[in-house]
Amino acid sequence: MAKSSDIFKSCFSPGYLVAYALLIAAQFASYPLHEYLHVLFFCVTGIMCIYNYKRCGRYHCKITGPGYVLLGILALLNILKVFSFPWFWIWVIFASITVLAFGLELYYRFSDK
Repeated sequence: MAKSSDIFKSCFSPGYLVAYALLIAAQFASYPLHEYLHVLFFCVTGIMCIYNYKRCGRYHCKITGPGYVLLGILALLNILKVFSFPWFWIWVIFASITVLAFGLELYYRFSDK
């Protein structure tokens, strides 16, 4: 459950604004800079979740924090051609992590009552 120390409660908090700025910049950047900006987006978002989990304990941050950081590493390995697969799959993994994390948070929130 979210506590009052949830520092990313507002979608206009500085952390979210940095993440939004990275995504917007990536849309206007040329290759390969836009890919590196996406890697930064995943890692920054994951680190925000890990930091926020230590402060407020929201359940989804247990999953999104490490998940997004690992996804950033996977995306970086994709850029460096260690693995080679379309970016579509990276975004599918991102969406899957997000849906799983928030879905489990809702499940546990309502199953405890």
